[in-house]
Amino acid sequence: MDHLPKLIEFKGRKPSKAQIFKRCADLADAGHTFIEVQWGENWFTLDKQGNAGNWYGHGWIKDIAADSIAAELNATDPARFLRNHFQIINVR
Repeated sequence: MDHLPKLIEFKGRKPSKAQIFKRCADLADAGHTFIEVQWGENWFTLDKQGNAGNWYGHGWIKDIAADSIAAELNATDPARFLRNHFQIINVR
């Protein structure tokens, strides 16, 4: 996947941290390495860098810090790790 920004835009009420994380995790799982999240005048970016592929966050949406979303993306969920790194086949 290229390093072009993928935009997530929320309108209306402030999104919850869970809503933001879900949308970002879906894009991360799809292979995107640069994500921009906007809600009105509030925004932040997530950038996956380095050989280890760590996520870094910059900015805020009200009380939700981009680095907290990045930390959650970096904390490997075992099911997500398996889905992204292994293909399970059934041999009979």
